Amino acid sequence: MSTSFLSAILPAGFRTAAAPLREVVGADLSVPLVSGRRVRFANLDYAASAPALAEVAGHLQELLPYCASVHRGAGYTAQVSTAVYEKARHTLRLFAGGREDDQVIFTRNTTDALNLLAGCVPGGEVL
Repeated sequence: MSTSFLSAILPAGFRTAAAPLREVVGADLSVPLVSGRRVRFANLDYAASAPALAEVAGHLQELLPYCASVHRGAGYTAQVSTAVYEKARHTLRLFAGGREDDQVIFTRNTTDALNLLAGCVPGGEVL
């Protein structure tokens, strides 16, 4: 398609080639080729994971010294970890438009979440 065609159908100010919205960890990673030459890595394997945003990695780095068991300790670091965990539940509930009495449950992955949900459905019922 020609640029003039695109400019005729796209809204004013629309950019067809935009920069990433947020910086990601490893975006500048270079990897070796068999020839020994190094090239910028292009991750095409986002099916099960995605790169961390640099901003998120910064927050994790800040929290790392306080890493402790959530809901299992009375010490300061356990209390900090538990508070951050519960704040994440609250923030996610608000983001998803949940009601005050709705619960947020973190699971390991989508399969785990669906299995947990399936186990809550009484026998013989269909969702």
